[in-house]
Amino acid sequence: MPTRKALALKNRNTMLHVSTLMKREAVPVLTKGANLGQNELGGFLRQVVPGIISRYGNVNAVTAADYYDTTRELFANSTKVYKATLPIFDLGFLTDSIVNYGMATFMDQGFDTIPDILSNAMTLYVAQYNRQTMDFNAGQDSVSKTVQRVAEPGACAFCALMAFSTTSAADGNLIGTRTYTYEPDFHANCHCTTEVVFEGEAAIVPDYYADFAQEYDDAQGGTAKEVLAKMRANTGRA
Repeated sequence: MPTRKALALKNRNTMLHVSTLMKREAVPVLTKGANLGQNELGGFLRQVVPGIISRYGNVNAVTAADYYDTTRELFANSTKVYKATLPIFDLGFLTDSIVNYGMATFMDQGFDTIPDILSNAMTLYVAQYNRQTMDFNAGQDSVSKTVQRVAEPGACAFCALMAFSTTSAADGNLIGTRTYTYEPDFHANCHCTTEVVFEGEAAIVPDYYADFAQEYDDAQGGTAKEVLAKMRANTGRA
């Protein structure tokens, strides 16, 4: 039987693969907006952005629902029947965010940087289809205990800090990682996954979290902002 760590890694790799494919399509599509005026560019972005986000986002969402069902079957100690479903995604809000960002970039820098900047920005929203599907089903399923952010070994300092720094679990036991009753912030090109911890199950603690903990200890002294800055300076993490 696959381990929780192995399945979480597979989920993360899937998210990364989907983001890579999305950017591969988005950059040449967005490049077609070159030489358009301000009003025409806004209309062009509203035409192409929703299709890209929804196409790749839905791949992530369906994958996450299947992943939820797999982990529940393997690791939830329950005979209660549950089938993961997809939440309703606010594509209009996501489109507005990208278009507004694109137009602000256009006014400030011109068009040349827009394809790369917007394709990177869309990775956040495409990945959120996966994370929000996990979070949504955790809230619907009576045998889920909490959700957990699992960061990758090369995560930025912010993600490393968000993934491990609190050791207080929902049941009061020390588990050496951070868990949530809500979904925390993520960023573009972030490959942290949202994992569900079922009743009676321990949280996922990858071996490299020991490195995160040491980096955090080495950066102690000052405010949270200062600690984060020290982690970045000490480790070279973004």
